[in-house]
Amino acid sequence: MRVYVRFGTSHGDVRLARFKRVLLAAQNVYGYRKYLRAAGLANPDAVTSLGAVEPVLPLLPITDIGEFRNSPAEFENASAFPPGPQPFLNPLRCAPRTAVLMHGFQQTQSVKYIPPDWTLLTRFRPEAVAASVGVLRMLAKGIAGGRGRLPSLQFAMIAFTGSWAGGLLQEEDRDLFWRVFQLPVFEQHLGPDGRVVAWECEAHRGLHLLPTRAVLEELDHRHLLVTSLTDLRRPAVRLRTRLAGTIAGGNCPCGETSPKLLELRNAVDSAEREDLPTAASA
Repeated sequence: MRVYVRFGTSHGDVRLARFKRVLLAAQNVYGYRKYLRAAGLANPDAVTSLGAVEPVLPLLPITDIGEFRNSPAEFENASAFPPGPQPFLNPLRCAPRTAVLMHGFQQTQSVKYIPPDWTLLTRFRPEAVAASVGVLRMLAKGIAGGRGRLPSLQFAMIAFTGSWAGGLLQEEDRDLFWRVFQLPVFEQHLGPDGRVVAWECEAHRGLHLLPTRAVLEELDHRHLLVTSLTDLRRPAVRLRTRLAGTIAGGNCPCGETSPKLLELRNAVDSAEREDLPTAASA
């Protein structure tokens, strides 16, 4: 298992504090209770006394994303509120008029939620568009087929990806978007609660992790696990994402120094998946 920990002191403190809050919330979740007892984390004092995130992770079982999705009542903390809207993470140095075609983001003077409707989108005259990769495909194919136009676009496309956003951004998608829009595409990977947990910078050299929003783990076969640090209503603890990738350190030409997620792809090898322990087999 690989988890890079190379953050500033303030990030590390926030990350640990949020991890503790997630575990405290998980104590109220039926699907986690017996595993927290087995790990010695069934009472608040045991959680609040933790000094680091990484030593605790191997004590907790892996839960498959399918189990998490298909059994919502077992993974709900009814005493907590759902997460509120998140700030939109602008990948550009300017602030273009951006249409966000997905719920869950704060609206500002330049960032507006617009339903994926041609009339509303054209009326807003966006200079950039942010949407799930599936919606961007729909827009691109619609424009290529002559079913709509967005002449105001001039800055970028932001593609939300992940198991919670309709899949991954493929090279064919980048080719399609460039052919139709002739604009750069920036990927933003979403976690279980729709929060951006990794983002692609202007250098396009992988996805920078946001350490205070999620803990990502890379297992032996490069399968990725995610623990959300922002959702107390449906705590996501060590979810097997069914995605694979590499977590790497190192500086980036953009100047960002946080660890990066590289070679993100679908983990389709069922034989490898069977080797992974799950909550059901723990």
